[in-house]
Amino acid sequence: MTKILNDSIMHLVDEGRLSMNKIQQLIDIKEFVDRVSSKKYLGNETIESMTARYGAAPDIFSWGDYFQSDLAAAAVNNDDEEFLKILETVRFDIMSAWDICSSNGPEFFEWVDDFSTRLWLSGRDESEFTDEEKEAVHLKVLTDYFTDMGLNGNFYESELIWYHSYFESQAQVYTA
Repeated sequence: MTKILNDSIMHLVDEGRLSMNKIQQLIDIKEFVDRVSSKKYLGNETIESMTARYGAAPDIFSWGDYFQSDLAAAAVNNDDEEFLKILETVRFDIMSAWDICSSNGPEFFEWVDDFSTRLWLSGRDESEFTDEEKEAVHLKVLTDYFTDMGLNGNFYESELIWYHSYFESQAQVYTA
């Protein structure tokens, strides 16, 4: 049975550190990520190895578990409005990863890997990167999401409308 709340964050619920709104948002992000990911965060061999080594299975199996657990800290440290912005950013980045990467071939992924590797090997601090270099670093995050999570594009129509409405609102900002 799949749990809607990961055991790793249950202490936050038990301690009353998460509002019902934040709990619902954490459930929603887990469902979203698990639906659009075709790969698990941990493979069966890794789970079996960890269980044998530590005597218990890990709490985090799926990418939804990973994001839910990771974002629980943001839920505790931010008000509802800020937390919603963080969740929307994660959702938008995952959808952007699909949008950008699903239509590109291996050459694109190689270019992103090579460019980001050269940036990190340059020894410069990220604060010194140009806007284009920062965008390339962000592209690396998106390509990693696409590859590591095995994004499948299984978005609801309402999510696609929300995603595309961002571009329409940006176009209006630039033409105003």
